[in-house]
Amino acid sequence: MESGTYLLKLSSSGFLVNFSTVTVNSTMKVNIVLTVRVKALQEVEVTGSKPVITTKDGNMKMEVDNTIMATIPNPLDLIAKLPGIQLSGDRQSVVSIEARSEPLIYLDNQRITLNELNALSVRDIKSIDLISNPSAKYEASGRVVIAITRKQNKFDGYKIDLSEAASFKRRYNNYAGINASVKKNKIEVKGNFNYNRMNPWESNRSLFSIEDQKYKTEYTVLSISKAPQLLYGGGLFYQINKDDYFSVNANGFYRQDKFPIRNNSYLQEDVVIDKVLTTTTNDRSRRFISTIGNYSKKLKKSSQLFLGAQYSRFSEDLTTDVSNNYNNTGDVPTQDRFQKAKIEVLAGKADYDRKLNNDLKWESGVNVYQAWSDVFMDIEEYNPPVASQTNYKYTEKNYAGYTNISGKIKTYNFSAGLRLEHTNVDGGFKNNSGPVVKRDQTFLFPKASFVIPIDSTKSLTLAYTRTITRPNFTNLSQITIYLNPRTAFSRNINLLPTINDEVSARYQYKGNFLRVVYYRQTNPVYFGTEYDQQTNIVTIKDRNYAREEGVTAILTIPAKYRFWNSINTVIGNFSKVKDSNAILNSPKPNLYLYTNNQFRLGKNFTFVLNGWYLTKRFTGLYERNELSAVDAGLIKTIKKFTFSAMWNDMFRTLSSNQKFIINNIRSDQTYYEDVREFVITVKFSFGDIKKSAYKNVNVDETMDRVK
Repeated sequence: MESGTYLLKLSSSGFLVNFSTVTVNSTMKVNIVLTVRVKALQEVEVTGSKPVITTKDGNMKMEVDNTIMATIPNPLDLIAKLPGIQLSGDRQSVVSIEARSEPLIYLDNQRITLNELNALSVRDIKSIDLISNPSAKYEASGRVVIAITRKQNKFDGYKIDLSEAASFKRRYNNYAGINASVKKNKIEVKGNFNYNRMNPWESNRSLFSIEDQKYKTEYTVLSISKAPQLLYGGGLFYQINKDDYFSVNANGFYRQDKFPIRNNSYLQEDVVIDKVLTTTTNDRSRRFISTIGNYSKKLKKSSQLFLGAQYSRFSEDLTTDVSNNYNNTGDVPTQDRFQKAKIEVLAGKADYDRKLNNDLKWESGVNVYQAWSDVFMDIEEYNPPVASQTNYKYTEKNYAGYTNISGKIKTYNFSAGLRLEHTNVDGGFKNNSGPVVKRDQTFLFPKASFVIPIDSTKSLTLAYTRTITRPNFTNLSQITIYLNPRTAFSRNINLLPTINDEVSARYQYKGNFLRVVYYRQTNPVYFGTEYDQQTNIVTIKDRNYAREEGVTAILTIPAKYRFWNSINTVIGNFSKVKDSNAILNSPKPNLYLYTNNQFRLGKNFTFVLNGWYLTKRFTGLYERNELSAVDAGLIKTIKKFTFSAMWNDMFRTLSSNQKFIINNIRSDQTYYEDVREFVITVKFSFGDIKKSAYKNVNVDETMDRVK
């Protein structure tokens, strides 16, 4: 380059163009500073095709916020959209096909019950994780965990969501709600209020027969009711400093049901045959509230302490008047019933975790709780006139501690933990001399997993876990439900907990994985029947069976092409239930197929198509029919409004049937579904919140039993 004066132009992406005058007369160094180009943006909109369901490390995650899933009217139906998750025929429990048991449900690290789940607004949910192999930090009953994460807001100020859903099932249902949050500096307050006007339709058919006694009872039940429901919740979060916080949270519901039940029965004893129409008028109210207080403190740079307390209360009152019409001779009053149940749980919890180094983490904690159940029942018979009262009281105390270490050694990831639980149970009838149930039990629950990397895209995980499933507190009572003169449904105060041992191996390739599980259960709980020869009454109730064992294989394959995202799951299961009082059939493998497909049709416009199929099942005890469902939906966002339409169970194929023989009683039961639904939803959102830090952790580890 010749000596002289030059005009130098420099340009780079993200910087202003720079012009500099440079005089060159020898070899020299020139320093030039570029200025960053800055533009103040009022709003940034990122568009893309975000899949509704994704997989990672053998677990699944379902996005709810800003997807078609956010338009589902209630959270119970929402979690039933997860692969391998189903509702029971009576919609009173959630079942994991993979674990063959009820999953634990968490909300922002809070353990919650179905009551609390139903008190939650779907509008407040961001995402749901399905965890297949939880660590020892989770409760001992955690074979599968459903972890719900609420939406986190971003700006100081306020945010309000107004929603309205019109649901057309066999009858019309309406769901209206408001969710609000306010944040200023270190304080954030959240609240929700929902009014649901539901009109449930329920029906089932049952046949019970005892061949050697020429006994047969067959009935069909139909219940059409009105069930207004109020849901409410609120919480306060205070950020003490960068690492420490205090929070308090409360939520609950109130539901009033007034429903007649009409039961057409065919009764046979020897050569005597009667046709009976049983009519029961029922007035039931249910109330639930749970309050939680949390405190989190960072002790050192690598240590964290969490303290919490929780109180929960559930109560139910049920008044029933029963009349029977034998062979069209007219209604005759049979009995009046009043039943009252109350469950209370008080719990405390402490967790400590410490990062030992960059590759190791140690966690430990203790949990204590005490539960009280008080059930009163007053029955007045008319013919012959007999009055009876019972009052069953149940107390359970639990003391638990756990320790878990996880981390990485060279290229291998691992997690190993141990949980110790001691439980004291005392139950009996008031004014009786001694307890009906009295148990002192101590259990150890080891858990371990080891990840062997094969290469950057493939790995093999080996795991072992032991878990326990305890009966719900409402099961541990003497409550009975009158069905017809020869049939009743009853709770079972003598249920034992179920112990499960499980060994699994998971092979992962990118987003695809195959998991194979062998499990063995002691004292599994299923429906059973008993016959009283003195009263000629068949009683349906949960009971413990001797043993169950089986093998489950889960294959998950995601797919994506342009505007299409899909997740596909296949679950194969072979299981066998064994019991000396049951007539067993030959167990056979069954198959579950699931697919979720999302199509992006344009800006803020999405179409979703879901479907699943479950083959006929033979477990050695039960014979259950095949089931399937197809759902479709559209969602469109226009500014602050979100509109959606969804059609669930399009072909009405979810009526479930099961057959079994227990105690020489042949049973054939069918639950008729009310899942087919066309729902239209409108949501209006306004306001914003900055840097929301809202947290609240559940303390009571028995919450899923309060229902």
